[in-house]
Amino acid sequence: MSQPPSASRPLVSLFMSTYNSGEPVLQAVDSVLAQTYPNLEVVIVDDGSKDGTPDLLRERYGDRIRLIVQPNRGIAEARNACMEAVRGDYIAWFDHDDICEPQRIEWQVAFMRQRPEMLLCSTDFSAFRDTGVVSASHAAHYYAAIRNTPGGLAGLFGQQGSIVLPRAGASDLGGQPAEGGVRFNTYQGRVFNTLALGNFVHPPTIMMKRELWARTGRFDPAIRIHCDFDWLLRASRQGEFGYLDAPLLKYRLSPGQISNWRNTVQSALDICEVIERIKGLDAAYFQANQKALRRRQASWRCDAAYSLSEVDRARARELLWLSLRDGYVCKQTLLTAAKLALPPAVVKRLKSGDAN
Repeated sequence: MSQPPSASRPLVSLFMSTYNSGEPVLQAVDSVLAQTYPNLEVVIVDDGSKDGTPDLLRERYGDRIRLIVQPNRGIAEARNACMEAVRGDYIAWFDHDDICEPQRIEWQVAFMRQRPEMLLCSTDFSAFRDTGVVSASHAAHYYAAIRNTPGGLAGLFGQQGSIVLPRAGASDLGGQPAEGGVRFNTYQGRVFNTLALGNFVHPPTIMMKRELWARTGRFDPAIRIHCDFDWLLRASRQGEFGYLDAPLLKYRLSPGQISNWRNTVQSALDICEVIERIKGLDAAYFQANQKALRRRQASWRCDAAYSLSEVDRARARELLWLSLRDGYVCKQTLLTAAKLALPPAVVKRLKSGDAN
C-alpha cells in the first residue's frame, strides 16, 4: 500500500535524554520504533552515562536513531540539547524508562491537527512495575491537581470535547465505540492560572508544535529537578494546551525512582523558586492568589525541613520557620519540630525503636 503524501504526514521528532539507563532504554526505544505513525525521527541525548548506555544504543539501533553523547550537565541541558537537535514540525517528549503505546504519535498528531489553536497536548498514562500493571489510568493518581480540582480535567482546562480516532492496528485503550474508530474525551484551554497551583501535565506524554520552543526559550539549568514545570509555566503563557484522555504511555514505577533526602530537598527548593518566578510572569495573578501560592511554598519547605532535620539541623530550622511564617501547620510540621527539639542521639534511638 502506498503511503499518503508527506504533506499529510508531518515530520514528528521524539526526543529523550538518558543517563545510566541500561536495559530499560532499549524497551523504551523499541516501543518508539514500533509506532503506527511512519514519519518519525528519534533523537536521544546521552548525558554522560558511565554504564555503557551509548554503546547499547549504537549496537542495537544504528542509524535508526540520532544519538548525541555529551558530558553530564543535568536534565535541563540534556533537554536543551534534544530540542536544539530535533527537526520535526511536532516534537514529542519521552523518558528513557517508559513505554509508548503503538498509536501514541499517530493519535496525538491527529488531535493536534484537528485543533490547530493548541500549542501543546498531553495525555493520560498507565503505570506498571516489573511485576505487572499497577493502574490502567494513572494521571489522577499521580497529580493531586486532577484529583482535587472541582470538575477534574474540565476544571483545569476549561473546555471539554471529544475526538474519534482509528482503532485499526492499535491496542485497546478504552474509549467509546464510534463509527470509524473509538471516541475519547478531550480538554483544552489556557491553563496558566490552574497550572501555577500545581502541575498536571505529564512531561513524557507531551507533543508540541515546534514554534513553542522558539517562543518560550530554553530549559533553565538553575532549576535542577523541576525544570520541566518551570518551562511549562512559561509555555502556558503563549497559548492553549490540550489533553487527550487516552493512556498513550506506560509509566514505569521502579525502586530507582524513590527519592533520597537530597532529591526531596532540591525538589522543594525548585518548586519554591518556580512559584516565586510567577510574580515575573503575571504579577496581578500572583497578588490575587498569593495565599494559595505561599501555602504551596510552605508545604514544600516543611517537607524539605523534615528531610534535612537529621543531616543539616540549622537549614532545617530555617525552612521550618519559613513554613510556619506562612501559616502552614500539619502533622509533619509537628514531627519536624520534635526532631529538631530533641538531641540527635535521642532521635536516632527513637527511630531504631530502642527507647531504653
